[in-house]
Amino acid sequence: MSDRVCDFCNGVPTCEYPCADFDSLAWLPDAIESTGPWLACSTCSFLIDAGDWSELADRALAVIGKYNESHEALVMRNRILVFHCEFREHRTGSMEPVR
Repeated sequence: MSDRVCDFCNGVPTCEYPCADFDSLAWLPDAIESTGPWLACSTCSFLIDAGDWSELADRALAVIGKYNESHEALVMRNRILVFHCEFREHRTGSMEPVR
């Protein structure tokens, strides 16, 4: 069994998006290094290809169960949106099946 999960919602990945390595600014003051392709489940892949970044951010936020509709949740959602924007900027190709 693989321990690989969707990078957007922690679901079972079905595809991957090639992406250049980058250091994320979304989580400052902590530094997060993104390396290699991003994995996506079928639902997240559909949202990526549709450009529905708002719904994709909501899916990611739902995985983080400790957050609710508080100010903290809004801050976290905005960080997720920035992280997804960084993904778009560093994406280097089309979706491919998981290898």
